[in-house]
Amino acid sequence: MPGNFLICRHGRITRRSVTDRSPAENAVRERYAVLPGDGVQYERRMREFDQAVADHEELLLRKVPECVAAGVAPAVPQAAVERMQEELDDLRRQRAVAAEWLAGRETRDGQRDELLVAIASGTSPGTSLRLDLLRGLFEVLDVKVRCATRDLLYRAGVRCPVGAWHEETGTLVPPDPTDEEWQSVVEAVRPSFTQRHFTSKYDIRQQFNGMLHRLRRGLTWGPPQAVRERQLSWWKKGAWPAAVQALQADVRGEPVRRPSGVPAFRITTSIGERGVEPVEERL
Repeated sequence: MPGNFLICRHGRITRRSVTDRSPAENAVRERYAVLPGDGVQYERRMREFDQAVADHEELLLRKVPECVAAGVAPAVPQAAVERMQEELDDLRRQRAVAAEWLAGRETRDGQRDELLVAIASGTSPGTSLRLDLLRGLFEVLDVKVRCATRDLLYRAGVRCPVGAWHEETGTLVPPDPTDEEWQSVVEAVRPSFTQRHFTSKYDIRQQFNGMLHRLRRGLTWGPPQAVRERQLSWWKKGAWPAAVQALQADVRGEPVRRPSGVPAFRITTSIGERGVEPVEERL
């Protein structure tokens, strides 16, 4: 019947007036609609198994004393007991199979209902579903995330040697130097360079603070290359370890953070697709 329903397009769930269910809801209902077997039949079999188990247990308790009282040879009731015990064990195994099927159906029905409620609410599933249900929703909608830039699929990438050194040695990234500490840094790196290096048109101290900030935040290098080139020159000359040690990086500072940029990617589902632009912090 007509009404307001939620429909999912290009990764967004929006409300609109339609005459049938949303594609997402249809996909969930189809996925959780049928399990092999008949629920009513399994419930009936459970009742039959319970009654049969009770009958066999009662028979075991009653027959043995009757045989003893009648003077029957012990081997006869013993054989009968063993046979009935085998039948009882078989009934219990069959009952366990039926119980497992019913429990699975109950679990699936619960998952289906929770997914339908999440879709109907119009809220982001990622904020309202448990991880197992979110995984189930991804499977239902056949969600696939692919890198939109083919080059990134096969490029191993080049790690920043300075960041790698901090990570491998456990050397902390010190805080920005004070005026007095900056003089210590200059004296530590001066033997590696000529005086011309320190008469740059750029503010070297500000560049150094930028280098430290990048390592603390896990940023990638942006288009301006002056800071990057200076850091690489300090690294190649062996001046970088001396500079951070002048700031007591062995006892104070923060651990280096790896860059955490996200490339452009495309999300496809059985009911639509959406592109996501790259997310990356840069210095």
